[in-house]
Amino acid sequence: MTTKRVHAVLNAVIAAHSGRIGAADDPQTARAWRAQRAPPLIERDVLTADGRERIAEILRDMPALLAVVREEPRDE
Repeated sequence: MTTKRVHAVLNAVIAAHSGRIGAADDPQTARAWRAQRAPPLIERDVLTADGRERIAEILRDMPALLAVVREEPRDE
């Protein structure tokens, strides 16, 4: 488990949320996506290599979240 790998997963989740923010039809929807993006942003900024348990949780759970964000119907 490397921090490089976990940062890549977190960055993918953040990017998926950012795509949703950019595609939002209204400010309220964009705000909702920003709120959902905030925890992974914070997690990426505070995560250290010492947090092995948290790294394992992220690598276990974030791919599913990424799939949900990517598959959510677009606001188009």
